[in-house]
Amino acid sequence: MTKGNGYFVVRPHGLRRCVDLQYESICRCLKTQISSSQTFRRVLDVGAGSAPYRRFFPESDYLTLDKHEPADYQSFEEIPRNKKFDLILLIEVLEHVEDLEELFEGIGKVLSSAGQLWISVPFAARIHRAPEDYRRFTDEGLKRVLASHGFGAHTLKFRGTELTSLFAKLFYIGFRSVPLSLPFLCGLPCLLALAHCTLRFDIGSPEDPLGFFAVATKLPARKETGKRVNAPSQERARSEILRSLNQ
Repeated sequence: MTKGNGYFVVRPHGLRRCVDLQYESICRCLKTQISSSQTFRRVLDVGAGSAPYRRFFPESDYLTLDKHEPADYQSFEEIPRNKKFDLILLIEVLEHVEDLEELFEGIGKVLSSAGQLWISVPFAARIHRAPEDYRRFTDEGLKRVLASHGFGAHTLKFRGTELTSLFAKLFYIGFRSVPLSLPFLCGLPCLLALAHCTLRFDIGSPEDPLGFFAVATKLPARKETGKRVNAPSQERARSEILRSLNQ
């Protein structure tokens, strides 16, 4: 277990799922979504880091993009123009990106017309600079950001509850504070069991979750007289989505 950027990072997958509630909640969302989706031929993990989610896509051509870590691509410009992806992962990345317009423009270029964008963002999370940490999102805020960049979220899940978030903070403080370590470790098995129950059975209010998980697709490109919809029509479509979010 190592400390970095405001988080304690646990390397072995099984152990990390046990003690890292953020990671466990993301893995649960991924497994649930994969079970209800088709097999994706080509997957791009943007901001992949050490690519811990590769294990969930054993049958896919799984490629990574990260400008701070070793990856298949360092930028969207390196991806061949004729190469498209059926699925793009954006897991705990948006809070670290200063220019969202540039990010979504790159995603739009390499995501196939029928492709999906899976996004996870934190809400109740410590500041973690990797290298920088700019923002947090609510569920409505995430929907608006996606709509304003040409994507519609048709699935959005709350990751955990207020009690899950409380346990996550408790675990961080317990692992970090030497004076609390011994009593904390003695009660750790019971605390972990309770924490995972709040996550599995949604015990507690969802108003202070660990974060959110969304599945998005490109806004429909309606055709008029055999031609792709023009820019004003695209803007009207986006405005309609934004108005629907206010209702």
